[in-house]
Amino acid sequence: MFLPLILLAIFTFSCSSDDDKEDTSQADFENEYFKVLDGEFSSADLPGSNTSDLDIIGLFGNSTVLAGGSNPITVVTPDNATKIIVGVQGRKGHFIIPVGNQARNANGMTTLSSGVSSSLSLLIGNDVDDDFVISFAAQSSNGNVGSYYELEVNYLEAGTGKLHVSLSWNQENDVDLHLIEPNGEEIYFGNRQSNNGGNLDIDSNAACSIDGIKNENIYYEDEPGVIVEAGEYEVLVNLWSSCSITEPTDFIVTVYYSDGQIALTEGQNPYSGVLIPGDNNSDMRSIMKFNISGNSTSAVRSQQQQEGQPAFQFKFKDQDKVERSKVLSPQKM
Repeated sequence: MFLPLILLAIFTFSCSSDDDKEDTSQADFENEYFKVLDGEFSSADLPGSNTSDLDIIGLFGNSTVLAGGSNPITVVTPDNATKIIVGVQGRKGHFIIPVGNQARNANGMTTLSSGVSSSLSLLIGNDVDDDFVISFAAQSSNGNVGSYYELEVNYLEAGTGKLHVSLSWNQENDVDLHLIEPNGEEIYFGNRQSNNGGNLDIDSNAACSIDGIKNENIYYEDEPGVIVEAGEYEVLVNLWSSCSITEPTDFIVTVYYSDGQIALTEGQNPYSGVLIPGDNNSDMRSIMKFNISGNSTSAVRSQQQQEGQPAFQFKFKDQDKVERSKVLSPQKM
């Protein structure tokens, strides 16, 4: 009578143990979450933290990324860190990247007053369909691991009414993002929030005070009082200062409106371009113009943008803690 029950218990325990030991394949992890370019993948659990001497100092990147797109993320680690661990909270599998490893569009390692910045290129998987949390930690040469920085990533479905304009570039210089609303108001470093609620979250490398972020974003939150006005918008970029950089600067601008009502009147979305050192503050470049209409039946979708294509919002909690003044320098104003 008891023998079948015993055998069932043994079988159940055996299956549970096998499931617990089953590792995540790299292909599944990359499709369901992300991949890190030039990172070494481990299918095992995230290692446990055992010290506070390796805690991450800062983490920066683009606030919004289209499904299947990439996010250049800067991780600032203590001087004694040799590796960066990147995984997903509660999931097996993670990437290991050497400190100072540079993504394909990065230009060398940036040192702040404390710690070292490393540039990572994180590519969102095509099968992601829900929120998740990315876990970052620094590791030393002796295997010690610092506390995990948890980065919340929210899945944005079509119809949420959020507008995001993102700029990223590959040199340690001062490139600025501008957006002119249909009413003529311009959002830029001198007017960081419009009356409609559009907001420039970071003025990166302001007046050559290098912060290692190399990203700027203008976004409209889905909150009361924030208006995504119907009409034509214009996106502009300029090299405010080359900051002694003599090489050309590659940049990319991406516009995302989550219900897809974007009609390009000029340019391309995404837009990739190059700024040369001779460009200066007076050389404002119009990147694209697009129209947002309240009538979805008349909307024309932008090139390379699929109907209903989702986006992901990265909630960087330390973006305003970077070691730079939030008041712009007089020479830039």
